[in-house]
This record gives sequence, C-alpha cells and structure tokens, in this order.
Amino acid sequence: MLGTTTTTTRRPRFDRLAFAAVAFVALLALAVVVGNALAAGTVSVLLGAFALAVGVAVVTALPFVLVRAMSEVAFR
Repeated sequence: MLGTTTTTTRRPRFDRLAFAAVAFVALLALAVVVGNALAAGTVSVLLGAFALAVGVAVVTALPFVLVRAMSEVAFR
C-alpha cells in the first residue's frame, strides 16, 4: 500500500514536515544572501549570511516547537 505508515501516531510525520520546512527556509535565505554577496564581490559577508540562516531557522522553527509542546501537553 503506497502512502501508508506503520506508526500508530502522526507525530513523526509532523516532525519530518517541520524539519523539512525549517531546512528549506534556512537554505533559501542562505542561498539568497550568499548569491548577493558573491555578486557584489564581498566574501566577508558570508559569515553574516551563515548567521542570518541560523537566525531564520530558529525563527521558522518556533511555531513548530510551540505546536509540539502543546500537543505533548494535550496527549498526556
């Protein structure tokens, strides 16, 4: 059967979706800033681009962390 899971809960699927969303947004932000830095010829901006990508990943992950914490409390 295609598309079926063997787990009894949907939480692992939510975790994979959350990780994929956070990784996509962080990599997109990093790619845009690195592309702009390379186009401008400034290599020192690359460290700032990495810091921005980490910040974007943290901000993007916050809603998923909140939902995960609320679901943990609700399922107890």
